[in-house]
Amino acid sequence: MKTQDSAPIIIKWTGAGWSLVMWCLVVSCGLPMSASIITNHYGKSDHQLLSGTHALHQYHAWMGAKGILEKGNPSVYDPVFHAGYIKTPLFDSQSFAVEWIGAIRSIVIDQGNPPSPEEIAKIYACFIGLISIVMPVCAGLGCRLAGFGRVESLVSALAISAVMSMPIGVRAMGDGELGQIMAPGWFILFLGSLIAFHRGATFQGGLCAFLSYGLLWSTSVATAVLATGMVLYFYLRAGLRHRSVWHFSLLACLLLAIVANLGLFLAWKDHWWIQATLVDESAFGPGNAFYRMLEDSRWGGRSGLAAAGVIVASGLVGSQWLVWTGRRLSGRMLATAIGILLLLFTLGKSAHILAPLDMVANPAAIMLVSCMGAGSMFSVGGFPRNKWIGPEYFRNIPGRLVPAFLAMVSFATLAIGDGKYLSSICSNWLGGSDHLVSRPPFSKTLSDKLLEYPDHQGRILWEDIPGDVENGWAVFLPSSTQRPMIGGLSPVANIEHMQASLRDGRLAGRSVLDWTDSELGAFIKAYRISFVVARNSDSIGRWSRFADSEIILKDQSLQNGQSWVVFKLSEQQGIAVVGQARIVHLGSDKITLADVFPENGSVVLSLHYQRGMKVRPGRARIERELDSHDPIPLIRLRLDEPVSRLELEWDDR
Repeated sequence: MKTQDSAPIIIKWTGAGWSLVMWCLVVSCGLPMSASIITNHYGKSDHQLLSGTHALHQYHAWMGAKGILEKGNPSVYDPVFHAGYIKTPLFDSQSFAVEWIGAIRSIVIDQGNPPSPEEIAKIYACFIGLISIVMPVCAGLGCRLAGFGRVESLVSALAISAVMSMPIGVRAMGDGELGQIMAPGWFILFLGSLIAFHRGATFQGGLCAFLSYGLLWSTSVATAVLATGMVLYFYLRAGLRHRSVWHFSLLACLLLAIVANLGLFLAWKDHWWIQATLVDESAFGPGNAFYRMLEDSRWGGRSGLAAAGVIVASGLVGSQWLVWTGRRLSGRMLATAIGILLLLFTLGKSAHILAPLDMVANPAAIMLVSCMGAGSMFSVGGFPRNKWIGPEYFRNIPGRLVPAFLAMVSFATLAIGDGKYLSSICSNWLGGSDHLVSRPPFSKTLSDKLLEYPDHQGRILWEDIPGDVENGWAVFLPSSTQRPMIGGLSPVANIEHMQASLRDGRLAGRSVLDWTDSELGAFIKAYRISFVVARNSDSIGRWSRFADSEIILKDQSLQNGQSWVVFKLSEQQGIAVVGQARIVHLGSDKITLADVFPENGSVVLSLHYQRGMKVRPGRARIERELDSHDPIPLIRLRLDEPVSRLELEWDDR
């Protein structure tokens, strides 16, 4: 009896199988950095901060989460920093997602109690780790929707992870400028969604267009405006080929995304007047725009600039490769987007008035969008031979490998010439960002010292130093000392609300050496200042000569030769500049005052006035009090008689 050999098992890979493999590899692109950031920094007992403006974003997320829990709105009045910032997603989109995550977590886990700054810091670490995975996935999905092959999409995602591991990406994460990384990812997904919608008005393409366009508005308004311009370009190239149903379907997706972000536009309508001040900026003209582009510190030095040049060039070559392989719309839209970003980046370096263009066109955005085309070039992906419309030489190997070979030679030369740069990329990818740092010991020393003076209820005047990226922790000093503060929000956030502050030896925009004792006394009274943290030599010298100042803390052993001198001034009671008022509650939900006694029918409070403020009882009237040192007026209360209790609330609607 013959025995029949068992038939060999043959595994037949289908398109779905290869897609599964591709997506597993795409997720794996960002997994090492994500896991490292979360495991290294989540759960540490010390309050973790990142350098630059990240602490400011954490503070805004903390304030926004409290606002959501207290009144259902992340826009809150902030009396701690002299009402110095109105928290809306429009003005700090970096903290938009984290504040909602923090609020939801508090509702689910902590019975609605507001999260602590430490909890927000942990959420931020997890959020950054999540971005390390989500952005490569967005790039891969956008490429697939744009008609890229699986290998091309995978290589594009790998390129995105590589850029996020470069100094340029690590700095964006370290500084908390997460929009510089997230917005390009949503933008790539949006471009792919438009191209997919061109091939057919499918639910998948419409859903991705709605999600990516909506996320762009809540992440980076400037990039959303650029995406809107790309829609117009898309219509000119492809829209006229379709019927009315197609147009209405696409328009509905975009309008729904705008409606979902309607709150942003309402906030813009009410608070458009908050703007940056140019007091401390030096003039420059368009003549050296290219020099300033090349010398931008965010490139990561000469090696980083060289790597960026290779990636951007690869993106442009890849866009042309897409055209030659019959994917004309994808190639033309990608090349246009890269060209617009380069143009806007150049314009932003040519004049101060155009500097806000950096919000959409910055080194990180240019490199990340270029990765979409670089993936096509590096993979020399397969394509139908009958659709090739480019030079005959590049149709077959070795011609197809020439662009990728040149790019690889460029990277190899860079690696040989600067091995530290390549090793830093690998270290960042495997070990996560090294920009997460703890509060320095001086922060606790300062907090403990200020707590020794419970009778002094006045503000802390903190001296900001431009370019200081190591002391963002100052934004949380009020929460640890229970004292309001002027300055300390951020060394780079130059908004009008921060005009009346001490900044690198200049008080309210004027050299501190030019202030007389009587002028300083009037400033101290107007802003209710009890302590000064001076760091500039001119500031230290001037406050040392001030008659009513006393040095209570001094530290000259810090890094970079920085000196810290803390001065105690005369005691400041209450918050009233004119009249009398005692603070009962000073919070983002409301301000409660007691024993309010007017002087000549009015009480002037050392708080910024905001449109929409309301006062109770109704017999009190609220007005603006102009201030010669500050473009933002103070609060004047009109009263005919004393009031035992008075409440102030701000409604931004």
